[in-house]
Amino acid sequence: MKLPATFVAFRARFESVRDFGQRVELLSGVVREATTEELLAFLGDATRATVARDHVAIEALLAWIVMSVTSGSPLGGRERELFRQAERGGDPLLVTLLQPPFPLVPDEAPAGRVLNAEDGRPLTLGERRAAARRGDRFLLDRLLADPDPGVTARLLLNPMFTEREAIRVAAWRPGRADVLLEVLRCPRWAVRPAVQSALLRNPAMPVAVATRLTLLLPLPKLREVLKDMETPLLVRLACERHLELLGKRRKARVSSTHSPG
Repeated sequence: MKLPATFVAFRARFESVRDFGQRVELLSGVVREATTEELLAFLGDATRATVARDHVAIEALLAWIVMSVTSGSPLGGRERELFRQAERGGDPLLVTLLQPPFPLVPDEAPAGRVLNAEDGRPLTLGERRAAARRGDRFLLDRLLADPDPGVTARLLLNPMFTEREAIRVAAWRPGRADVLLEVLRCPRWAVRPAVQSALLRNPAMPVAVATRLTLLLPLPKLREVLKDMETPLLVRLACERHLELLGKRRKARVSSTHSPG
């Protein structure tokens, strides 16, 4: 599936697909066939449209972010080359979007967070994963802090699981990177701005992924995150850089509007 020559052409195809999970699959399909140059041009168009708050471009960037942290990414090891070329091109938005995350090292499971059975013994991993699939409200609530990403993945797909609970998992302290990435990988919750905001503010979220999410934020949210001293410093600096860039672009537009001729 060839990548359309422009983001505008892809925009129409992307918008015709309603389900976000299918949108991620559509993007993955075209990325497999695209050259590095085509991807950079495509992402450059998409990031510029995102600055203008084009809702389809925002979802396309989100689909790229979700795709990039999903196992079996169609990028095929081209991430570093894309990042190097974005740096050489001097496009700060592309640099933010394409910066490689630090290697993810699984955390040790925190003590005392594993659910116990009625007889007091800790539930096995298989039992906890099975419980996460069931619709028992009491069990669901008690599994929100489970340290296993497989339990989280099953919770997120449970029909009784709500946005309020997804936000609690995304905001949980101390968090685990592998658990937080499961939230981002889930199409059902990745599209929710409140879930995105909770993820990027969590110190356990890989910094490169958290800063990518700042590209999706509207101006008021950027300012809000910048003022939140509990948000990791590098994420707040990304918000500050984004705000500065938006300010410069706004001044340039005003200047061109009022220039003679």
